[in-house]
Amino acid sequence: MAIVLHRSNRTEALVEELCGVLRESLPSDPLVQYPVVVGSRGMERWLRYEIATRLDIAAGLDFPFPRQALAGAGRWLLDGTPEGDAAFWQVDPADEDEAWRWEREALTFRLVGLLRGRLDQADFASVARYLAEGRAEGGVSAVTARELLFAAEVGEVLDRLMHERPEQALAWAEDPDTAEAEHRWLAVLLADIGAASDPRAPAVLHRDLTTSRPRATGRFPWGQK
Repeated sequence: MAIVLHRSNRTEALVEELCGVLRESLPSDPLVQYPVVVGSRGMERWLRYEIATRLDIAAGLDFPFPRQALAGAGRWLLDGTPEGDAAFWQVDPADEDEAWRWEREALTFRLVGLLRGRLDQADFASVARYLAEGRAEGGVSAVTARELLFAAEVGEVLDRLMHERPEQALAWAEDPDTAEAEHRWLAVLLADIGAASDPRAPAVLHRDLTTSRPRATGRFPWGQK
């Protein structure tokens, strides 16, 4: 199946192309969802209006974000799951908790506990000094704003590393000692969160897509509303 790329510096021209594609490829079943990948919810609202203006209706459309759509397509290609009620870009309700573990917000809260458990190790000495500032003396204190902000920043770094440099993320997670000394604490955290062992980890999905033969056949499952 070929990928057709439409390019223009005018959004109106791109919307016209999109509507042309929708006229030709929208499912005849009104209960079947059709994906239009967007970068923001503001773009979704604008597209809904423009599509409805040109086609008189904008029903049966779903607007996943790129990461959600690409990850879902990758899992479907690898698993070869038979078509069912779930569209390929949607997470099966039974797997929602596991999928949520790899969202940036979830990584933040996971990392708070992981960081606290590692602060007495040599690789985390600089992290421990930074997080100790402003913390009450003695005992285990409540989670501070500094800890949450730091964990959020670290989670963003790890998330980008797993998506943008998956080979390095896997290498570090499998053997943290291979990382440079100043980055070893990040490598340890990658191992702790399961970046090289959890099948849903972004770097593992990338590795499997590049090394495994897809099991799926036929068209992508669109799913029912």
